[in-house]
Amino acid sequence: MVGSPFYLKNSADLLHILRFVLKEIEEGILLVDNFYNIIFANDFIKELSGYSFDELESLSITSLLPDFKRFPLSSSTYSTKESLLKKQDGKTISISCSYIPYNNNRETNLRGLIFIKENILGYMLNNGKGNSSLGEAFASMAHEIRNPLAGMKTTAQALLQEMEGDEPKKEYISRIIGEIDRLTELLRNFFSFAKPHKLNLTSVNIVKVIDDTLPLFKQKMDKSGISLKKIFPEKPIIIKADFNKLKQVFINLISNAVSAMEAKGGILTIELSKDEANKEVLISIQDTGYGMPSKILKKIFDPFFTTKARGIGLGLSISYNIVKEHGGKILVYSKPNVGSSFSVVLPLN
Repeated sequence: MVGSPFYLKNSADLLHILRFVLKEIEEGILLVDNFYNIIFANDFIKELSGYSFDELESLSITSLLPDFKRFPLSSSTYSTKESLLKKQDGKTISISCSYIPYNNNRETNLRGLIFIKENILGYMLNNGKGNSSLGEAFASMAHEIRNPLAGMKTTAQALLQEMEGDEPKKEYISRIIGEIDRLTELLRNFFSFAKPHKLNLTSVNIVKVIDDTLPLFKQKMDKSGISLKKIFPEKPIIIKADFNKLKQVFINLISNAVSAMEAKGGILTIELSKDEANKEVLISIQDTGYGMPSKILKKIFDPFFTTKARGIGLGLSISYNIVKEHGGKILVYSKPNVGSSFSVVLPLN
């Protein structure tokens, strides 16, 4: 009868109903016990992570959410953070994670509830390559934003030219132009990431690529007291590669190295060598900057991860993808207060 009360025989029936309802909710839901082991996961989590239910319920929460320890676990308050979820295949995706502690955990085995949403950037990163229309949509959006920015810059430059002498407002216009340039650069990186272009392979002299890149940083290096040390072989090393794409990789890596030494100066060392046995070329870019701890090193190639106040964290991710498309790899070593070393390994053939 409609409107009649709903009766349950016992708590086991209630638990069964709750599990059924939670499984159907279109949002990730996890329950963790007093030892932070997963005791329940719904269908959303199963699809998102690639784990089976049995696999999920044999994991600790930190195996699935490596950043979970950042939550105030001893607190009784609800907290939400942008975090990462580690999938069954080892890849990580960007999520929004909410943790709700259960205060009566002494009487039960339940420690708390976790709600997970995959943010739109995480979705794009996870599915963009398999869903070309999505990547093209984001690239188109970046392109549409870039056009009015170009018009704004042209107008601002025209205003600047009309101002005479030491007009105080000239500084404001210059700042506007600088911020437009910064936004344009961010969009350029975003465009490259959302819609990567095919490689234009030609015979490339690695030394030429590096020598074309270094002048871009000369003024900043001189101002910051950064000296350059180049260790190159006598004979040129020629490989099949995309000149402009490789230049973009070295721009990103050298930019990071210079930024790491900008405050106190240092030595930028670029070393080029050839490994005939493995038929590889090795380009090493080393700095004597502040270095990075291991917890940062694990994330530096993740899209949209950055430790900089200005930037969106795409430079290293784009570089990683470009090198990978060339059949190579990037290796990194870093130690706090000592410096960092990025090594680009590319095939000779």
